[in-house]
Amino acid sequence: MMITKPNPLHECHARLLPLLAALLLAATPLRATNHSGTIGTETWTLADSPHYITNHVTVPDGETLTVEPGCQVLFNGFYALYVYGALVADGSPAERIIFSSAQPNPAPYDWRRIYFDNADPGTVLDNCDISYGGHYANVYIQDSGGNISVTNCSITHSFDAGIYLTTTGGTPSTPLIEGCAFSENTGHGLRCTSWLSLPSIHDCAATNNGGWGLFVRSHGVQLVTGTTTVAGNGGDGIFVYGNDEASGTWLNHGVPYRIYSGFTVANGDLLTLEPGCTLKLDPNVYIYVYGTLVADGTPAERITFTSSAASPAPGDWHQLYYIGADPGCVLDNCDLSYGGDSYANLMVKDSGSNLAISNSSFTHSAMCGIEIHDVSSPTSLSIAGCLFTHCGTYGMRSNSSEDQVISDCVFRDNENGYLATGGRTYFQSHNRIVDNDIRGVYMYSWAEAYFGDDPAEWNDVYGNGVYNLQAGSADIFAPYVYWGTTDPGEIEASIWHWIDDNDYGLVGFEPFLDEGHAPGGLPSPGDLSIEVWSDTVTLSWSAVPDATSYRVYSSTEPYDGYTEDLSGIFAGTTWSAPVGDAFRCYRVTAVAE
Repeated sequence: MMITKPNPLHECHARLLPLLAALLLAATPLRATNHSGTIGTETWTLADSPHYITNHVTVPDGETLTVEPGCQVLFNGFYALYVYGALVADGSPAERIIFSSAQPNPAPYDWRRIYFDNADPGTVLDNCDISYGGHYANVYIQDSGGNISVTNCSITHSFDAGIYLTTTGGTPSTPLIEGCAFSENTGHGLRCTSWLSLPSIHDCAATNNGGWGLFVRSHGVQLVTGTTTVAGNGGDGIFVYGNDEASGTWLNHGVPYRIYSGFTVANGDLLTLEPGCTLKLDPNVYIYVYGTLVADGTPAERITFTSSAASPAPGDWHQLYYIGADPGCVLDNCDLSYGGDSYANLMVKDSGSNLAISNSSFTHSAMCGIEIHDVSSPTSLSIAGCLFTHCGTYGMRSNSSEDQVISDCVFRDNENGYLATGGRTYFQSHNRIVDNDIRGVYMYSWAEAYFGDDPAEWNDVYGNGVYNLQAGSADIFAPYVYWGTTDPGEIEASIWHWIDDNDYGLVGFEPFLDEGHAPGGLPSPGDLSIEVWSDTVTLSWSAVPDATSYRVYSSTEPYDGYTEDLSGIFAGTTWSAPVGDAFRCYRVTAVAE
């Protein structure tokens, strides 16, 4: 009998083979599938994942590619997935779908893009991670209407934009983009170029991209909604592009809107800026308002229109321009600065009384803070609680034939404070027109001015370089003003009017106020008459209530050179003095001591 000894090695192999087979089965994908060329309606399954794209793949019109949750779609070269039909990549939070590079050390531009062109309805990217492409974008959407939804996706490490939207014909691209994160893209997080690129962007985050977080058209800004996070990008804000018509509500997302080119609020449209919004405007930018703009800020969340320059300067942008605007326009708690390259930070033309301006500042304009202009119809504004400062020509200029009402405003450190070339300006109360370089108030031609009716409606007009007030051809009654002094002669010297040149109107500045806005002067005596008898000249006038004495001033010129005349004797409301050899003119003032 032959006895065969067992082979220990064979016995070991026999035991290990089932174990090794099990380990290999667990460590190795069931299958890897290659794809290229034009495909029909099919499903890429998790069992066949990863799916390698080894050449361009095209989904034709009318066909649908479905990618199961958890699949990996890896591009093995500079290839694209072209979708003219439908792509359904509907992952889940637990089984996300990956579109990325097949390279062991992936980098942006490893593959081209997912390209949607006139995609069919029902196209979905949900719970997908899309990275390392970037020929224009990881995801390129063109002429696809609202047939696409991109939700809960991360779109990262593109060589250019994360998502790029455009149109070539008349079909808009209006996808829903919701709950997505754009980060680490070399270009913009999301970029819209054409006029018909209008995605609805809701609850998205754009962080640490090389360009702007979001790059959108001006008539699509209102579609950026929900909790939007934009931070750490090369251009840290929302870039607004295109000479479009804007409407709806622009939300305050905590970052500025960078306005690259001007936009229009069309007649009949309403644009609302949420409190706290900041608009940073590029050179040559106008914002035209034919419809209604509501910029209704709060003291804590003011609305800002300013220069986009890192070191702003007057004239960096053109102006906010209301032209025949619709009713209901509001500027409240707003700050407009560094514009005025064309007339003013704020230009209002032919707009009636359709704009209310309050609690706002107009500063550092190359020309005016506000300019009002009539061409075909008048404009009448009420301006309350506003600041005008550091403007190159005028804090405010009115070329309107209508009434302007100004209260609780400050005009300071401008070349000139206020100019009107027509109409009536009511300096209603509590205005401070001080320390301007040339004039405080300049009423040109037939323009009229009215000041408060009692001391409680005081105004301050003082410290202006050449004249505190220059009259036009109309008389001006300017009582209850503090002129920086209570000396009538000094007040007179700070006003240019009929006394200086009889082509101008006469300014009545009495009673004036002192620094505490208490009466510091009395009305000029009325019924003044002059009589010359023999060698005596006698002046007489009506008594002024509260007057304790009177002063007489005389000059050899009717309009200038008045000094106090101490040659006469007072007797109540008369004054008599010897007649001199020269022709003399007289003025009388009342004094309360």
